[in-house]
Amino acid sequence: MFNSVIKEEFGSIGFGKFQPDFYKNKTIFIKSTSSVWANELFLNKRKIIRKINNKLGRENIKYIKIN
Repeated sequence: MFNSVIKEEFGSIGFGKFQPDFYKNKTIFIKSTSSVWANELFLNKRKIIRKINNKLGRENIKYIKIN
């Protein structure tokens, strides 16, 4: 689910810049290839959380933490 939302938001270039690491307590932990892409994710995290939850049909994600 995360990968499809990332591809929608950042296209094929951004798609390869993030890797979901793990999920715990409604938080998804993401690895980023660079601080620039980590900042892009940070700036768009509310929209990404909303899109993931909409695709899942419920609120499974509340937070995104970037490693």
